[in-house]
Amino acid sequence: MDSRFARSKWRVLAAAAAAAVLGVAMARGGDDGARKATKLDWNGGATGYVRVTDLDRSIRWYHEKLGFELIFKVDAIGWCELKSPLEKLSIGLLKAEKVEAGGGATLVFGVKDADAARQSLEAAGVKMQGPTIVHEGYVKLVPFLDLDGNLFTLSQSLEVPAAAGRPEGGVR
Repeated sequence: MDSRFARSKWRVLAAAAAAAVLGVAMARGGDDGARKATKLDWNGGATGYVRVTDLDRSIRWYHEKLGFELIFKVDAIGWCELKSPLEKLSIGLLKAEKVEAGGGATLVFGVKDADAARQSLEAAGVKMQGPTIVHEGYVKLVPFLDLDGNLFTLSQSLEVPAAAGRPEGGVR
């Protein structure tokens, strides 16, 4: 296929897609193609979950190694929720026949002292995922794995002077 034809074909498709989006926006009463954000009534809570191969073994592991307490468990669907160190964040465990290590989102928990937290996890036999990562002036990260190879990270915020470009009290 001639490369000029291929390029023009993609330009036509891109233009058609843009026209369709603009047409939908205009039909909804907007003339600039901008869409309004959806209004959701957030309750301030969140549950992050990971898949595990053995629910009971994992509940024990999360309790013994991380201090998470069981909130509830539903054997019929292979699900439980654990109380995390954050008030409105629970950790869900979903039983799965097979778990591929490294999949899914990484949950990051803030700690006051990353070095002490790492020593505590290592003493408990938790498998670490490489060395502690330090971004001077910003953050210290301690990556570790659960029984099924799911990645978690502990994070210690490091002080950054406001003069370094981050506003006082800025989010990290």
